[in-house]
Amino acid sequence: MPPLQSYFDDFIKKVKLQADLREQLQAAHQDLTNRLESDTQLSPILVGTFLQGSYKRSTIIEPEVEDAADVDIVVVTTLDERDFPEADLAMRLFEPFLRQNYPNLWEPQARSYGISDGRIKLDLVVTSAPSEAVQMIVQSRALQSRLTLEEDREFRVRHSWRPEAERGLVGGWQTQMLLEAVEQGGWRDEPLRIPDRERRCWEPTHPIRQIDWTAEKNADCDGKYVDVVRALKHWRRRNPQPKYPKGYPLEHLVGANCPSGITTTADGIVSTLERIASDWADVAARRQQPYLHDHGVDQNVLGRVSPDEFADFHALIVEAAPIARRAYSTDDKNVSVQLWQKLFGGLFPDPPDWGRGSRGSSGPDDPGPPAGGFTPRTEQGLIGGGRFG
Repeated sequence: MPPLQSYFDDFIKKVKLQADLREQLQAAHQDLTNRLESDTQLSPILVGTFLQGSYKRSTIIEPEVEDAADVDIVVVTTLDERDFPEADLAMRLFEPFLRQNYPNLWEPQARSYGISDGRIKLDLVVTSAPSEAVQMIVQSRALQSRLTLEEDREFRVRHSWRPEAERGLVGGWQTQMLLEAVEQGGWRDEPLRIPDRERRCWEPTHPIRQIDWTAEKNADCDGKYVDVVRALKHWRRRNPQPKYPKGYPLEHLVGANCPSGITTTADGIVSTLERIASDWADVAARRQQPYLHDHGVDQNVLGRVSPDEFADFHALIVEAAPIARRAYSTDDKNVSVQLWQKLFGGLFPDPPDWGRGSRGSSGPDDPGPPAGGFTPRTEQGLIGGGRFG
């Protein structure tokens, strides 16, 4: 009976970025790319742009009504760091373009420019000149594609990657991609470098490796990994204190603890919560600085999470893990659903017999609705407007 994969499929449909905002983000990204490529001052220094972040990785969730949906766009340039030792000066080259094309819609951020219009926000990230190997992968059809990992589960960051419609025309394309992963990994070892406005220096980051790692992990998890991330991001939203970790640090922590080989979303959620609860218990108890290595970069993803914040976050995990385990293990569908709703709220579907007045099993751990009724919905579907010109 449980783990109720069809229920999780319906739940994720409500949690993930909805079609209206997704289409607006795609249009905004294409519009920005077109404007950059036609700009007479910037086009000569452009190597290419590509989507990164939670949108590309299919781990983004629908923003709350008052918030914007973010998409990160990396602008790879030919700028030599030796010509811009103060990295913020390289960023300023883009300000005339922003003033002309997005008047009153943009603002400088620590490592990017934010461009906002309604419920859409673009984060424009500028890089210095990478090696030829990185330039080639940036210009590959893989990184130039607007497809997300959910839209193409065969996606990999490879020169030989092709859209699904063309795969039958290219013999052995999967073998070619496998060989590339072994023999042509030069780009994997070279992070991109982006400006830190506050410190006025260049910092390494590896969004390409993050995308490729997530694609491989999702394939190893039968496409369920990204759903585990989205589910736990939604759970985290319902438990907003402490403030950190959230966003990418939370996603990376989930990825480091979600086992490969899961076949259901519920399996991934239970396993991830239990691993974090057990494997990070000592760090939380000792109130140590948590450390988690980033993909392809010698950086601590949890570096901005204080020991106290992590201890408080770990306490949330310890509370949630046994609830998820009971929901996963019980043979009673109604009790299972009630327990999942205790974690995820009203966006998790009700079982059909609640509408006929049946409450199902009850007990000391039963968080279910009043007899004869549905669980009250505490969240709502979120659809918003706002579009770039």
